[in-house]
Amino acid sequence: MFSNNSATYCALQFLRNLLCRLPRKTTLRLGIQLGRFAYDHLNIRKEKALKQLQQGFSHRTETYYNVILKQTYEHFGKVILDNIRLESLDLKRIVTVEGEDSLEAPDSKQGMILLTGHFGNWEIFPVWFSRNGYSFTSVIRKQKNKGANRFFVEWRSKMSAPPLYARASSHDMMKVVSEGGILGLAADQDARKSGVFVEFLGRPASAFRGPAVFHLKTRAPLILAFCRMDKQSRYHISFERLQVTQEDSVETITQKIASKLEEAVFENPEQYFWFHRRWKTQPRK
Repeated sequence: MFSNNSATYCALQFLRNLLCRLPRKTTLRLGIQLGRFAYDHLNIRKEKALKQLQQGFSHRTETYYNVILKQTYEHFGKVILDNIRLESLDLKRIVTVEGEDSLEAPDSKQGMILLTGHFGNWEIFPVWFSRNGYSFTSVIRKQKNKGANRFFVEWRSKMSAPPLYARASSHDMMKVVSEGGILGLAADQDARKSGVFVEFLGRPASAFRGPAVFHLKTRAPLILAFCRMDKQSRYHISFERLQVTQEDSVETITQKIASKLEEAVFENPEQYFWFHRRWKTQPRK
């Protein structure tokens, strides 16, 4: 008898096999329909996403909020199906890159810390780096459903280096950098009481200290990376080296990271994952 975990794993494998056989135009249309169905019929975190959108973009109309939220569902509908069938996609045809020279280091043994957020399609990065000859290790959160977790870990490991879990030791993460690799972090979720507070979209948000701490310990460059989807459903990757001075602290570096993500969200609010409880932890009054 199948458990829910086994059923999820088998369903995802079946869906992957099916999607890989279809033209991308077809799966994109299916993704839009999937997003619209979820917007109309699934209420999981929908109210939370709407509230956070209202808080992040205050003084807009209700029509604006509902339009952006619906576009968010459609965007991630397309992204989810793209990711499930990512192994079959020709990234050279659908991805353009800006700022790749930011990844060049004077010392070939010098590692880097790549920072992104839950924006656009962050799952593109491990595959793009692997297919372009870079040593890249992403840090991921473990899925609650074991079947889904197994599927996505196998999926990532098949197309790129095996990921590290977010609960891995800092030693394991820093080892990637010390050995000349690129450590990929999407560190824009609520960091609870252990985080440092930054201003994000006009409100205090608890952010992870890790990226700044790793940089100050290793002096490895910090690379900002975002993968946006355009109106033709092509992806545009941008890399930018974060400018850090000797005077910068964990707090100021973390704020700089948050400000760069904020710029990306302002440009394409429909591509931000509003379903995370980004402002859950607030400073004590």
